[in-house]
Amino acid sequence: MANSPAVADRGRGTTPVRLTAFFYWMVIFIILSAFQYGWGIAELNVLQDALTCKEDNLTHESTSKGTPGNDCIGLTETQFGYVTALFTVGGFLSSLSLSTIAQRLQFGQRISIFLAALFNTTGGAIISMSAGFVSAGVGRFVMGLGAGIAVVCVPIYLSDISPPALKGSVGVLNQLGIVLGIFAAQVTGSLLTSPGHSISWRWTPGISAVISAAQLVCGMLFALESPRWEEEKNGDAGKQRAQRICAKLWSSTGAAAQSRHSSANEETEALLQDRSHFQSPHMPSTHETSFADLLKDSEIRPGMVLIAFTQLGQQLSGVNAVLYYSTGILGSLLKDDNGARASARWMGVGITVVNAVMTFPPIFLIPEHRFGRKNLLLLSSGTMVLSSLVLGLSLQLGWSDILSAACLLLFVMGFSVGLGPVPFLILPELVPARAMSHASSVGLALNWVANIVLASSFLPLRYFFASIDGGRGGSIFWVFTVVNTLTFFVVLKKYRYSGDEMRRLTSAGDGTAPAELN
Repeated sequence: MANSPAVADRGRGTTPVRLTAFFYWMVIFIILSAFQYGWGIAELNVLQDALTCKEDNLTHESTSKGTPGNDCIGLTETQFGYVTALFTVGGFLSSLSLSTIAQRLQFGQRISIFLAALFNTTGGAIISMSAGFVSAGVGRFVMGLGAGIAVVCVPIYLSDISPPALKGSVGVLNQLGIVLGIFAAQVTGSLLTSPGHSISWRWTPGISAVISAAQLVCGMLFALESPRWEEEKNGDAGKQRAQRICAKLWSSTGAAAQSRHSSANEETEALLQDRSHFQSPHMPSTHETSFADLLKDSEIRPGMVLIAFTQLGQQLSGVNAVLYYSTGILGSLLKDDNGARASARWMGVGITVVNAVMTFPPIFLIPEHRFGRKNLLLLSSGTMVLSSLVLGLSLQLGWSDILSAACLLLFVMGFSVGLGPVPFLILPELVPARAMSHASSVGLALNWVANIVLASSFLPLRYFFASIDGGRGGSIFWVFTVVNTLTFFVVLKKYRYSGDEMRRLTSAGDGTAPAELN
């Protein structure tokens, strides 16, 4: 199997490694679940007019609204909001229940990703054939079940298959998969529902279902289990299997005097001993730590507070409101009534491109010896404060539409460099290993609850603020200014974790810790 060029964190005391082609295949297989999560976030955004019968070119003249085979299913604005929010409800339930179910049925990351792909396939198929509010809502809920599994498993699975020195950089690919999914859904929906060239909005969820089905089939044929899960679940026999898995994924390029077999074993030992970056939700903790200890224990409490605020800040920052409803938001910025909605769709595509491109800098900046996690969070939240403040003023005072659109882009860019990838990455780094499982559960629960609140309340809030600000729509962004200001100061005052401190907290008790914290 072909190998990539040697990869190493030069000068940091880590062993250079070669990543195999199979490693890259595994990464693609895993982040397809994150891709589908992003697709689920954005797929209804450009379809809002089609689903609520606002498009002029829908092919529903010969059939009644809400009948199978009809493009327009006649959702009200309120129903559309509920259908959007049901995705997050499904994600919330599956992310919280996965650990218990996986432990009881004794399956690992590989089977979990299979389940996510199965839910995404089923949900996408249901939506593509939906005839009204109930079927569309059920499909979105089922897709949400797959998204919840992805949120839990993708970062862990990526960490488990990665060489210790690359865990942080590879972990950021989770966020890249999400933003690529958002971009793909936005482009697909825009192409399929563009005025004069409408095919059918039903192809958008249908394509998602096909992608997930292909992921499921290919995974069943070729994907390997997490080496850490194999070792933890199956003892010595599992450890041998884990070593063979790691040998397929990456190999050492240093110490020519050592044999390849010896090097592979040592690398595997390093990976399996590095239990710091994520504690698998599929395996019970070896230490007894209760949920109450998260706030009572003086060693755990500071990190737990920061986890809570960063997880809430990520969702309540306002970026998902832009991604869920950018077509409506951008349409209000444009003066050309005839082509405003179509232009808004493609401006939304532009936003997702920016979102995707700006995910790359954190891959290189996130190590503590470069820019670091705290600085990325401060840069991110500070940028979102300024951009949302100016955006609100621009809309309220009737300033340039170009300025408003630029502020919206800057708002998304700010999110992408910090609040997007960093909260999930630091979630297991800020508390001792004994508290990782409970802290992760609470953090993910808060994240999904905030997502549900935002998805279901943004449109009503927007209409409420529009009723008191003259319909200009700028005041809703000042809510996000306040939230992001709070996030900025919490991170500034509470984030006191250096690379050394994170190594101490997350060490396995034998002095090992993630190399990428250096």
